[in-house]
Amino acid sequence: MGLVVPFIFKTKYSDFYTDFEARNKMATIVAGTLNPKYPKEGRDAGIEGRAVVNVLIDADGKPLEYEILKSLGSSAFDKAAIDAAVSATYTPALENGKPVKVWQAIPIDFKLNKDTLNQTSKKLDK
Repeated sequence: MGLVVPFIFKTKYSDFYTDFEARNKMATIVAGTLNPKYPKEGRDAGIEGRAVVNVLIDADGKPLEYEILKSLGSSAFDKAAIDAAVSATYTPALENGKPVKVWQAIPIDFKLNKDTLNQTSKKLDK
């Protein structure tokens, strides 16, 4: 079962869909396949946030193109977000029961946990 991305998307061409149409056309990310790598410099600096990558997902569920919709202002975070979004596994979107190609906004959260912060602090103390 896939993880439904909680954004009602807009396409690269600024087409907007109703809630019903969006739910009918949403691709899903296969659970456990969206695994962003935290950039080392961001982790060391304690930076957290959300990047959003717009991904064109084809009728087979393969990412074809991408663009950053929301950046954390760091090329390292942008690269990590893009790498995670394009390497994830997707179930294709459906329109009238048939797979279709869609642009979909994929949120990528970068959040440090206590263990990560403790490891970083210990490294800085040495």
